[in-house]
Amino acid sequence: MLISEVINLARSGELNNLSPSDARVINYINLGMIELYKRFQLRSAEAIITMEEGSTTYTLDQTDTRVQMDSTALDVMAIQEVYDESGANLSINVENDELGVMTPMFNQIQIPNPADGEVLGVLYLAAPKYITDVSETLQLPLSLLEALLHYIGYRAHGAVDGKVEAETTTHYQKFEASVARAELLGVVTMDDVADRSTQERFL
Repeated sequence: MLISEVINLARSGELNNLSPSDARVINYINLGMIELYKRFQLRSAEAIITMEEGSTTYTLDQTDTRVQMDSTALDVMAIQEVYDESGANLSINVENDELGVMTPMFNQIQIPNPADGEVLGVLYLAAPKYITDVSETLQLPLSLLEALLHYIGYRAHGAVDGKVEAETTTHYQKFEASVARAELLGVVTMDDVADRSTQERFL
């Protein structure tokens, strides 16, 4: 589904009697996508860290040359798992575990005792692609389209003025109800990237 089609659906329903520009609606879509990706963990990605002796902190932001990320990799929302070369799962933020790692920031890995030349795999929750144009394709399961439309309505009505507070609350309640139904029915298939063997990812 194209972003233009999402906007048309919103204008015929949740945005009825409102006239925000396409650019503003795209902003609401981006915010809604971030909220839904956070709740349903719709996309995971992986970074490979090549450790350097004496360097304990590595940043997953495309600027750290010791961290290999796909050129199209999306922003990190949260670090989920860390593996060593043998496939062993390392602890995260467990004090006094010298073999584990810490996360001083949402997109940083701190390794107490880095072994020069060895690698770690970092599985992370990826943010959605930032939308800038109506011709782009919506990267969201259609099972969550209703929730996204309610979120657009919530944002749009909330941006008007205080007189539509009841309408804003209604749209947010509808959004939460739609998300709860999707969770209950299990209509969203989670990314199974974590099920792949770690050793395959290092090849």
